[in-house]
Amino acid sequence: MSVPRRTLQALPTEVIAEVLGYCSSPELVVACRTSKRISSIATRHLYSNILLRGITSAVRCFRTLVSHPQCALLVKKLCWEHTPARTTSAFPALCKLIARALRWTANLQVLDIPHPFPTLSALIATLHFPRLTTSGLVLDPNSLDFVRTHVGTLSRIGLYDHHNPAHDGAISPETSRALEGVRFPQLRSLLARAHLVPHFAARADTIESAAILWSPARSPGSQDPSSVLASLADHPVAQISHRMADFDVDVTRGTAEHLGGRLQLLEIQLTSIRPSDIQAMYESLMHVLPSFKCLKEVHIWHASRRLANHNTVWRALDEELSILTRWKRHCPTLATASLGSRLVRWTYCADAAAWYPDLVRVAAERDEHQVQMVVVWLIFAVANGLLPNAGRCLQDLRKIYFSPQRKNYPSLRGHGLERFMGVAA
Repeated sequence: MSVPRRTLQALPTEVIAEVLGYCSSPELVVACRTSKRISSIATRHLYSNILLRGITSAVRCFRTLVSHPQCALLVKKLCWEHTPARTTSAFPALCKLIARALRWTANLQVLDIPHPFPTLSALIATLHFPRLTTSGLVLDPNSLDFVRTHVGTLSRIGLYDHHNPAHDGAISPETSRALEGVRFPQLRSLLARAHLVPHFAARADTIESAAILWSPARSPGSQDPSSVLASLADHPVAQISHRMADFDVDVTRGTAEHLGGRLQLLEIQLTSIRPSDIQAMYESLMHVLPSFKCLKEVHIWHASRRLANHNTVWRALDEELSILTRWKRHCPTLATASLGSRLVRWTYCADAAAWYPDLVRVAAERDEHQVQMVVVWLIFAVANGLLPNAGRCLQDLRKIYFSPQRKNYPSLRGHGLERFMGVAA
């Protein structure tokens, strides 16, 4: 009895679409060159989410959308990173090309083009996308005209005051005039510099998440954190991200005072904190944590320390575990955290009453050397009683040790991992 041949064509369309959803753009291009059926499915995936970097790729993409309108109708998300810092003689023609391409993207839902050029914003302002929900804009009168025509659908807006590049703390007259009488009934997520937040918070009904870009403390353009955060007090803000050059304790105090009763996620991104100030930052955060009644996640990002070897990694993990153990006493609802090393995300295990690194996440995001350093630290932490639940650690270790992507982690041998797991070396 002959066994029927199983081919890719025999699979249901839904299964093929699911498989192609895990493919990268170059892989989707290859899939488009196979059969007509697979090509049609791969084409939908290829054009639904477009991320552009640089002028060359952008020109090639926009020309394709102009010459193939049927592909432009498939675009749902269009983001252009690294737009040119200055105009060239060819830029007016490029702006017209972009506008021509966008005219065909009737199903666009996300448009993120950080363009500081009035020519481009004036052309985009004439377009309308009935399904647009997210937009990243340079704030100028043309962009606000664009926002006004989409206030009924926009739920996520990223803003930058182009007329105030020095961030002197005052909204520009052009922006103030353009905002007169405008409301954002669907706005749920806002990204803006601190001096813009009160103006948009007053014109929105329900802001649920906010990302605030703060000027350096005590600089001419700095804002009073309490007044900025007070403008969000009437909104059900559950997630907030503070992006600062250096840590400002007044920002966290204002967050706790005005949003502490309902905030669930707190994120702080620092660009230039000094290593000597890190411990003071963690201490000041610990003092405001009791004001957060339902805080579940805290993420602190800074790049003050290089994790170049095992000793620095192990020391960083020891410090983070100690800090989180103390934080948990002040904020019982805290369940997930990531601190300065950005090497692991910690999860609190209620059964063991201890914090554990998410090893599966580490294995998925980090290289083998980093995984090795974290795993070896984990073995010693269990052996020394820092982590009481060895069974949980063993379960996570088995997941990554036998992961087919990791080829059984040959570099981990010799550190007692097999003996710890009960695996033959």
